[in-house]
Amino acid sequence: MGGGARTRLDSNPDSNPDSNATDSSSTSQGAHSRDTHSHSTHSPLLVDFGGGTGLLVRLLRDAGIEALWQDEYCENLFARGFEWDHHAKPTLLSSFEVFEHLPNPMEQISAMLTLCPNLLFSTELLPCPIPPHQGKEAWWYYGFAHGQHISFYARETLEYIARQQGVFLVSHNGLHLFSQRKISPFVFATLVRLAHRGAFWILKRLLGSKTLSDHQLLSPSSRPAPN
Repeated sequence: MGGGARTRLDSNPDSNPDSNATDSSSTSQGAHSRDTHSHSTHSPLLVDFGGGTGLLVRLLRDAGIEALWQDEYCENLFARGFEWDHHAKPTLLSSFEVFEHLPNPMEQISAMLTLCPNLLFSTELLPCPIPPHQGKEAWWYYGFAHGQHISFYARETLEYIARQQGVFLVSHNGLHLFSQRKISPFVFATLVRLAHRGAFWILKRLLGSKTLSDHQLLSPSSRPAPN
């Protein structure tokens, strides 16, 4: 859902010098949200790292999941007011369509796992033998048409990263999880399948959607009167 968004891990997201009027409005709205919607340290928190336009965060919140947005390079269009401010400790980081864009994967993945040892991400694994980069057998995931995929990972690469970082790895159909605790491959595969078969609807029934409460939180009538 990140839409190929990249992430920068060495700076404050509020310090972007290229912010325009729309960004300023988003930041102001986000500041209001953080003033009134403090995350409970006792409830699970998902941060979508490299969250692009914020569509996934909005969908997760609509399903009742406490999710916040983070992205250094994209404008938050759909989850304004629910930006991660680096203070709340995430229970889980998600990072979709990001790993292929990392210029320094070891350093940047290590930084993500320092923020949270549970990291759910997507990437297509490099086949073995390594496929050609041109001709009829060229691997589509090289992405030469757009030139934005610069890092590729074999299964052994992810296993090496997991060992180096002291976490566990489980994978299924292009989705991967680095985790603090060992997860059964069968359980992970089942959860991935459920995600495509109505899991959001089930979560919405169990957790209760945040759609209305988020709307009320961000509505002008809920803001404190000026002094």
